[in-house]
Amino acid sequence: MDIYSRLNDIETKLDILMQHILPTEKPKILLSEYLNIWLNEFRKNVAAGTLYKDSTNIKYQIVPSLGNYFLTDLSPLVLQKYINTIKAPRQRKHLFTLLKNALRKATELGYIDTNPMLSVIIPEHVSVPTEILSKIHIESFLQLAESTIYYIAFYTLIYQGFRPSELLALDKSNLLEDSIHITNSWNSKDKVLSKTKTKNSVRKVPYFENVKELLFSLPCEDRLFPYQLRHLEDAFADIVNTRDFLNDYVPRGRLTLYSLRHTCITRWAENGVHPKVAMKWAGHNNITTTLHYYTHISSDWEQLEVQKASLKTTKKVSSNSAQHSGAGDRT
Repeated sequence: MDIYSRLNDIETKLDILMQHILPTEKPKILLSEYLNIWLNEFRKNVAAGTLYKDSTNIKYQIVPSLGNYFLTDLSPLVLQKYINTIKAPRQRKHLFTLLKNALRKATELGYIDTNPMLSVIIPEHVSVPTEILSKIHIESFLQLAESTIYYIAFYTLIYQGFRPSELLALDKSNLLEDSIHITNSWNSKDKVLSKTKTKNSVRKVPYFENVKELLFSLPCEDRLFPYQLRHLEDAFADIVNTRDFLNDYVPRGRLTLYSLRHTCITRWAENGVHPKVAMKWAGHNNITTTLHYYTHISSDWEQLEVQKASLKTTKKVSSNSAQHSGAGDRT
C-alpha cells in the first residue's frame, strides 16, 4: 500500500472516530409534535382518565404557550417562566410533572442531551383556606339564591356535598328511590359527559333534607341542571358579594362555589357522621382528604364541643365531691 492509500485510510478512520467523539446535530422537532408522539406511543398503558387529562392539558395549556419551541430551544428559563404563569397550585404541579416526564423520555430518545425541567422549581404556594358557611349564613345564602334560577342547584350542593361537575352531569336516571347515583362528571370546557374524578366517585348518596322532592320537581331535560360551571360560579359570586350577605359575614378565607361542598362535609362531621361514611358519600379515595381538607372546625361546632367538655368535667367534679362528702359522713 502506497503512502497516499495509507493516508486516505487513516483519514477515513479518523472521520469515523470523530463521529463517535463529537456530538451529532440533534433532530429539529417542535414540542407540539413531540408531545403528540409521546402521548400516542408512550402513554398507551395509563388509565383512560389520566390520558384524557394529559391530552387536554397539552392541547389547551402547554401547546398554546410552548408548542412552537423546538425541543433543543427549551431552556430552563423558558420553562420556569411558563410554570410561574400557572396560578392554580394543583394545575401548576400537574403541568410541571407532565413536562418533566415527557422531556425525560425525550432525553432517552436522543432528541435532547439533558432534561431542562430538572432545573425548574415549583414556586412556593401560600395556601388560603377555603371558607365554609355557618348555619345562619346558609339560610341567608339560600334566601338570596331563591330569586335565581340556580336555587335548587345551590340547595343540592349544600346538603348533598357533590362536586359541581357531578351535579351538572345528573339526569333523571341518576335519581333512585332512596339515593342519588353519581356516575359521571360534566366537562364544561368541552360540554360533554366524562368519567368521575376517581373510581370511588361512582357512588350512591342518600337524599338529605328535602332534596329528593326538589330534584323530582325539575322538568325532564337531558340534564337536570343544563348549565355550565361558570354560570354557577358567577351566580355564587354575585350572591356572596352582595351587601345583604356581607352585612353580617366577613369570610376569613376563600369563599368559592366549592365552599358549599366543604360546608356539607363539615356539617356531616358536626352531626356525628362517621368519617368513613362521610368519605364514601363525598367520593374520596382516602380518609385524610375528608378529615384534613374538607372537615373544618366551625365556631358552631367548637362551641358545641366546649359544652360537651364542660358537661363531662362538671359530672366528674360532682362525682368526686359526692365521694368526699360520703367519706366525711362516715367519719
